[in-house]
Amino acid sequence: MNQDHENRRPHGDPSEKRDYPRENKPHGERRFDKKPGERRFEDRPKGERRFDDKPHEGHSFDGDRLENRDFRRDERPHGERRFDGNPHGERRFDGDRPEKRDFRRNERPHDERRFDDKPHGERRFYGDRPAKRDFRRDDRSHGERRFDGDPREDRRFDDDRPAKRDFRRDDRPHGERRFDDKPHGERRFDGDRPAKRDDRPYGERRFDSKPHEGRRFGDAPHGEHRPEARSFGAPRGDRMRRPNRPAPQKSARDVALKALGDVVGNGAYAAQALDRALSEAKLSDEDRRLAASLFYFAIENRLQIEWALGKLLQTRPEPMVADILHIAAAQILFMDRIPDHAAVDEAVKQTRAAGRDGLSGMVNGVLRGLIRLRDEEGLALPGRDEQPEEYLSLKYSLALPAVKRLIAAYGVDEAERIAAFAPAERTQTVRPNTERLTDAQFEAMLDKEGLAWKHGTAAHAYVLSGAGDLSRLDGYRAGLFSIQGESSMLAAQAVEARPGMQLLDACAAPGGKTCLMAEQMGTSGRVYAWDVYPHRVELIRAAARRLSLENVRPAVHDARRGLPSLELAMDAVLVDAPCSGLGVIQDKPDIKYRLKEEDFESILPLQREILENCSHFVRVGGRLVYSTCTILPEENEAQVSAFLSRHPEFEPDTDDSWLPEALRGKSADGMLTILPHRDGMAGFFIARMRRRSM
Repeated sequence: MNQDHENRRPHGDPSEKRDYPRENKPHGERRFDKKPGERRFEDRPKGERRFDDKPHEGHSFDGDRLENRDFRRDERPHGERRFDGNPHGERRFDGDRPEKRDFRRNERPHDERRFDDKPHGERRFYGDRPAKRDFRRDDRSHGERRFDGDPREDRRFDDDRPAKRDFRRDDRPHGERRFDDKPHGERRFDGDRPAKRDDRPYGERRFDSKPHEGRRFGDAPHGEHRPEARSFGAPRGDRMRRPNRPAPQKSARDVALKALGDVVGNGAYAAQALDRALSEAKLSDEDRRLAASLFYFAIENRLQIEWALGKLLQTRPEPMVADILHIAAAQILFMDRIPDHAAVDEAVKQTRAAGRDGLSGMVNGVLRGLIRLRDEEGLALPGRDEQPEEYLSLKYSLALPAVKRLIAAYGVDEAERIAAFAPAERTQTVRPNTERLTDAQFEAMLDKEGLAWKHGTAAHAYVLSGAGDLSRLDGYRAGLFSIQGESSMLAAQAVEARPGMQLLDACAAPGGKTCLMAEQMGTSGRVYAWDVYPHRVELIRAAARRLSLENVRPAVHDARRGLPSLELAMDAVLVDAPCSGLGVIQDKPDIKYRLKEEDFESILPLQREILENCSHFVRVGGRLVYSTCTILPEENEAQVSAFLSRHPEFEPDTDDSWLPEALRGKSADGMLTILPHRDGMAGFFIARMRRRSM
């Protein structure tokens, strides 16, 4: 009862509400039109007054009861009156009920109500049930009524269930009712479940089972289906789910296929793509080696494989199938240890596993045709003497524009030696963090890890054999050593970093040279590290963080753009310029077939612009180092010579004392070209210049 009604007084002299006893009410024929003396608002007359008594002289029932909006079911008086006491006269149920908008079918009076659910005794529908919006399946009363109780007359099962959209088969009750219980009357199975194919029960019923007697596939099945879910009425969070089926174990071929697709389709670097694919699969050491072999043979011989398959294919297949064919062809043409029939069978299985059943026959036919061509010597390459460029391109899967430039620079014989070079074994080069370990301590750590090592050519370089993924070692994660090629180390060592210097690494990502110079400075001074791409700058930042180098300053900056605050402020500047990458094709075989004519034409002005701009940051007496990972003269010697002719304030730095003993005497005019087949490391170019005046 609200505050206004509680303080309201009837006509007459007021007194305290609770002092008036109920039994003092007047009796007899008194009506509502008589004004009582001390009678209170909640006093009701007894005697002849009935529900059909109407107020007189303007007095209405509004004065006898609360406003409709404030009336609640639980505020009704308790006593002898019940819901089964029907009003008499003109009084209708409208006065006994809330507004029509709150009326529910479950709250029907006894006359018209069906389903045998007549309340007894003092039971009231309003007090017994929540509002419709709060009604849940789990709020249903339990007792004698079961789901197998058939509805009567017009009542349908739809009234027994939640809305269709909320119904799931896992919510069906357990007990005597089964899925084979058929409804009676107007009930249809369509109302029992949503129209979702993934909600079908699993049991004896199969998709090829035909429905019976007009039953559709949306109907609940018959048989032994037992819901695996919670009991009816349990909260949704308690619902049991089918156990996830374990993913099929990946094979070495699956890993090779994934890595190949990453390189060909996404432009990923070969080594990184293979590492990612291996990290996602649980393979034995033997299978890991097989996966790496399949992958690298397919990448390193890609152009020749495409040429051979092109003799058997009229149109290029979709990428997935093309990659499967490439891996199988690599086995057939270049790997003697795997039988031909095994390569074919595995390729067919892999095609079907990829959901390309309709193409499995084509894969089988093409690979068997490839075997016949090989055996019948139908895969002869163009003549070396007649067509040297085409011959070298196909034999070594090196893009034709690159072959033409190598032949122009070195001749056919030397060009073939460069293209054909492959190390006897795949090795990795590492160096210790000299700020935290001496060479002796690092060697002891390698021995403890059981790694086979030897000294490299560059200072503090160690060449490891059969080491696997070194990034998984605790020493690597702790920043005790870095993985870096020897040629890259030499480019950083050419700067001759000293404590307290201010240095700039203009094209720094992924940060190997930056971190080496920072270590040589004893964490003093400062190394500015630039790259034009934010995600590559993050690689620099992560490398410096791992090695605990606080003197590294990574930043997103285009090396072609000036920065007035740093002009003439750097003790040394390293420009490791973008290039064609022909010096590192042994480590990055994907470069071989990607190079196009336009790549060579666009790279030269970019190199020239970066070198020109970065020279402005070198102080008087400071050093400018230009390096690339290619061996083409137009990207190397020609660029440096042209720069020196434009800038007489710079001169070549011909001092080669910084070089390892094995490389001294191989430089000319301060410029050194490292050839893989000659020097046993990645191809590189390094030139040192010094500013002598303004």
